[in-house]
This record gives sequence, C-alpha cells and structure tokens, in this order.
Amino acid sequence: MMELKFTLNNISVSIKTDGETIDEGVDLAQTVLSWGFEQPVELYIVSEEDDNIYCEGIEPSEEREIEGL
Repeated sequence: MMELKFTLNNISVSIKTDGETIDEGVDLAQTVLSWGFEQPVELYIVSEEDDNIYCEGIEPSEEREIEGL
C-alpha cells in the first residue's frame, strides 16, 4: 500500500493506493501533484546510467618532460 500527502500552505491533498511498483508510485505522485498545483504534472522514471569514463590503451609514462624544470 502507498499513501502520498501533499501540503501547500494550509491545503493538504492525500491519496492511497494498493500499488506496489515504481510505476504505480509515479502515477500516484503525478496525480497528487496535479491536484496540488491545479495543472497537469508529468513525472518520468530515469534509470541510472554508467557515467564512468574508461580509457584503454593509455599507459602512464614514468619519464615525463615538464617545461621549466
């Protein structure tokens, strides 16, 4: 079961559902926010991506020429 409550100033909006998945949670939050702001709200699920940068084939050099030294 999920319940969301949105409070803005002195007005509260809450809704419950038997949903258990993330999609149902997003739908519930979208409904509550739409009621609270009195306009349509769209929410999206953003999956985490691997943002790591991999560099292959670059060997560290033990001898480096540094200008000024």
